[in-house]
Amino acid sequence: MISGRESAPCSHLWFKVDGAKTRKFIDPTLRGDDRRAAIVEIRSTGSHTLVAPSLHPCGELYVWHEFTGPAPAEVKRLRVAVARLAACALLARHWQAGKRHEATLALAGALFRAGWNFEEVERFIMAAAEVAGDAEIADRRQAIRDTQERLGRREKATGFRRFRELVPEPIADCIGKWLDLRSESLTETEAKQSEDRQKGKVSKATLLVELAAAAQLFHTPQQEAVARIRLSDHSENWPLRSKSFRNWLACRFYEAYRSAPGAQAMQDALLVLEAKAQIRRP
Repeated sequence: MISGRESAPCSHLWFKVDGAKTRKFIDPTLRGDDRRAAIVEIRSTGSHTLVAPSLHPCGELYVWHEFTGPAPAEVKRLRVAVARLAACALLARHWQAGKRHEATLALAGALFRAGWNFEEVERFIMAAAEVAGDAEIADRRQAIRDTQERLGRREKATGFRRFRELVPEPIADCIGKWLDLRSESLTETEAKQSEDRQKGKVSKATLLVELAAAAQLFHTPQQEAVARIRLSDHSENWPLRSKSFRNWLACRFYEAYRSAPGAQAMQDALLVLEAKAQIRRP
């Protein structure tokens, strides 16, 4: 069963659920009398919803879009689905330009640690980014993939604590609560490193080496250091001393820290990366 009205079609979905309780998901940045404050809600026993042939106060007539009986649902699955919908909508409203790359890395880390699989993480973050009009969708998808690979290799990856630094705290806390994310997503060591980055204590060369972890390093039989870069739908091999690799790495640095790495930092980072590539099999 689906009902709604002209300006809000298909806005009410009806389910038959045992044990459901009414719950509202509210945007914490909006006042209660703002009609946009309520993102979504579960209405159960004790609540009411107007249906056809009633009239909305604005004069619109309520209608049934489907009238086949309420769909059966399990209460836990319904709560999780509605909570994810609310969190995704809230994230889309507050998807801040200039911080989206790092926010994607951090949120993906938190979601993977919470037990989400790749398809769930990608669907959630991509939906928020697309609704927000994010012009760098391919980068967000790559950031999710990079985070999954880092965690799979047991390497450091940011999480919910870093996400709270990038997104207004009331928004991050709502998303964390609704999705039941652990605030302990970062170890004490990782948290200290994050703080040092904010204070500029970590060298740019070190940051460049860390960002290059998204690439697979190896060497050719002629001992040339090469990076395999995953692009949107394929991979390419670029020599570390090529302009293509330097541009890729400089771009990742700017997206993460909104500053240029500098020629000397790039040179120092390439020396370390070449050494790492030499110990990897071709």
